[in-house]
Amino acid sequence: MKEVQTMKKKDIQKLYDFLSAPKTTSQIATHLGIKTENLHNLLFGLDFKSLNLFSSRILSGENLYFLKSQIESFSKIEVPPRAWYYTAPILPEPGKIPYLRIQFLPSVDFKKITIVPISDLHYGHEGFNDDKFIEYVDWIKANKNVFCFLNGDIFENAHPDSPGGAIFDQRVRPKHQPPMFIEMVAPILDKILWAQPGNHEGRSIKKADIDPLFWFCQLFGIPYFDQPIYVDINWKEHDFSLFCQHGSTGALTEGGKFNMAARPTSWTDFTMFYVMGHVHDEITGSSIRRCRIVKQFKNGKVREYMLVDREQYIVVVPGWIEYWGTYAARKGYHPTSQGTVALHLRSSGSYEASS
Repeated sequence: MKEVQTMKKKDIQKLYDFLSAPKTTSQIATHLGIKTENLHNLLFGLDFKSLNLFSSRILSGENLYFLKSQIESFSKIEVPPRAWYYTAPILPEPGKIPYLRIQFLPSVDFKKITIVPISDLHYGHEGFNDDKFIEYVDWIKANKNVFCFLNGDIFENAHPDSPGGAIFDQRVRPKHQPPMFIEMVAPILDKILWAQPGNHEGRSIKKADIDPLFWFCQLFGIPYFDQPIYVDINWKEHDFSLFCQHGSTGALTEGGKFNMAARPTSWTDFTMFYVMGHVHDEITGSSIRRCRIVKQFKNGKVREYMLVDREQYIVVVPGWIEYWGTYAARKGYHPTSQGTVALHLRSSGSYEASS
């Protein structure tokens, strides 16, 4: 049996063509005339040049592999090599559906990956907690297994007609907020997995069809979606699922905020993490979803099902604005939480959310 590493160029070219459509572990092993053992790591050891290799676990328990074109960054700022890459789904007109698949490389060899949502930063607001956010940036940079995503209201972006006279609550003008934000997050540009706007970015979208967060993402090759998104993360041959939204509720009570974050559970299939920001609060809870899964799949004919109880987490993400002397205090709102929460993905396939 020949090993993948010793394949000739013509064999790799055949593999290019073969993986232009998704193929299972057994199909690839048969095609190459090799054993299925360690095929995952062997495939990811190949250099596919302008293409990225993606993996996904299917109901039979096998892995599915396919190749997609790499997505380039437009930035002249040097970003450290990423330990992940992404693609749109295998559907007509990819990119118009708010679905994202992230593939972590096998070299990301930890017991767990931690993903922290960064929401409601309101960079430029007079109450923005610079020191605390810089501490988080330093922490993300220092820990190789920690990554993040931007969940909206990253910029304060207040206009003359913004609610609450917020233009006077800014210490940084809107046009200066993006470049100064870039300077602040430069150490972790390789660790931002995706981004979506909030209602504050929506002000510019509504008035001028421009989102500063979109252009930030374009510069650094970061996936951007202007609506709630469905995310699948493949790592260590496990798929981890998320549904992320900025949110739009005006709820003031903890129960109301949690219920709004949990609403998508009524129209989505089983998802491990439901994440919402907007309300500047920190709430983490879980519920059980009973799932039907395939236990065995032989020769494409025999299927044996079993029921498994799987936990799904509802996560409300806090913001980064101080309370006293700000709009929230003047209006008599509940004191806001600051910071973020953590989503833990384990190499065993288990997962959890924590404050």
